[in-house]
Amino acid sequence: MGISFDFRSEDYGELQHLVDALFAPGVSRYATVTKLDVLMRAEAFDLCADLAEVIDLLPSATFTRTQLCDQMNSILSGHGWGGVYGTLPETPASEQDERAFARRPEVLLESPANAFR
Repeated sequence: MGISFDFRSEDYGELQHLVDALFAPGVSRYATVTKLDVLMRAEAFDLCADLAEVIDLLPSATFTRTQLCDQMNSILSGHGWGGVYGTLPETPASEQDERAFARRPEVLLESPANAFR
């Protein structure tokens, strides 16, 4: 029996909720937010210290949803926190894929027609 180092924080998925609050469903993929927008919304979410650090490490810029997710995922990966806090799907479609994969990975990998987008 091997040792598993998988650990999910109680704050797992909080950044996803933050991104969803910044980019409401149906908003154009070209919609943008600034770092100040992200900081203000994050303040309202009362994130833990590690996730607040992720927000603080964002560059001062304007982000589309995809760009913001890429930046946050890069910071999470750099700290080794992807498994602890979760990484962010760039689009609602990729989020649906990730949920489906988590439930039944063997089904999604059976054929190219079922593969991730």
